[in-house]
Amino acid sequence: MKRFKLQVGLSLIELMVGLFLSALLLFGVLQIFDGNRRTYILQDSFSQVQESGRIAIDMLSRELRNAAFDGCGGQASLFNHYSASFHFSQNGINGKNNVGENEIIGGKEVMPETDVLIVSGAVDACGGRGRVLSTADSQIQFQGTCSLTEPSQGESHLRELIMLANCNNNDITSITAVKGSTLTTAHSFGPSTYGEETRIYQPFVRTYFIRKDGDNFGLYMSENGFNAQELVPGVEDLQLSFGRASGSLNRVVNIWQTTAGDRAQREEIAAVRIQLVVTATGASDASRFSYTRLHENNSVEVDDGRLRKEYRVLTKLRNRGVR
Repeated sequence: MKRFKLQVGLSLIELMVGLFLSALLLFGVLQIFDGNRRTYILQDSFSQVQESGRIAIDMLSRELRNAAFDGCGGQASLFNHYSASFHFSQNGINGKNNVGENEIIGGKEVMPETDVLIVSGAVDACGGRGRVLSTADSQIQFQGTCSLTEPSQGESHLRELIMLANCNNNDITSITAVKGSTLTTAHSFGPSTYGEETRIYQPFVRTYFIRKDGDNFGLYMSENGFNAQELVPGVEDLQLSFGRASGSLNRVVNIWQTTAGDRAQREEIAAVRIQLVVTATGASDASRFSYTRLHENNSVEVDDGRLRKEYRVLTKLRNRGVR
């Protein structure tokens, strides 16, 4: 009997208590690890939606502020000698409201029930470092430095578009050749049409829209009808509201509408409201997200575990002289 009293070790009960305490401790460690993992995913998702939202809002606002710029004067008459398919508009703004299925822009399908923003404008082709000396037929003599190139052989569809503008005339044409300080264009101009007060611009028509690719969304842009490219990932919805200053001499907005309207109404647009919804690329156990679209009463609800954020901004159009 004494031999049994001298034996030492763990009893079954002590072993079970030790395993229970170890499992409890391990469970706590795993909970801490999972909490840190969830926090990291949530912070990463928040960074995505914040970065994409700020970039998209800044980009669209800047584009709208530059819309309708076409040189010296709003009284100038614009003539498009390039192509009827190049829908350059001096009023600078247009759009589509809640597009339907199978809407294609720049080779990409537009997300249904989202809006499309169309902006026209121009940038100085010479960056302020060049000016026109004279025009004669299809030859334009300029002084300074311009970032203009002639089209590659067999690529006539990529011909460089230019706009000649002074306070009396605006003409859009294309370059067929560049040699030194001489531009050859596809259109002929009179010798007195453009003088030293003329500037050379590059006109553009940029179309912004939302595309869904699988489970991912993005803000896309097509310039002058060419293939659309993704600009900002994660942008899920784009809604627009156009503010018209109807009959207001001081350009105070008194009408808000979902579409840009006809030409007469587009001439009155003085401001644009932009609404964006940006989503993270992956799920982060986020709660249900709901928002109300511009000019709508019913809320849109999404519950797929992704983090989302809504952005709204009001942008005034600056280049809105009398036309």
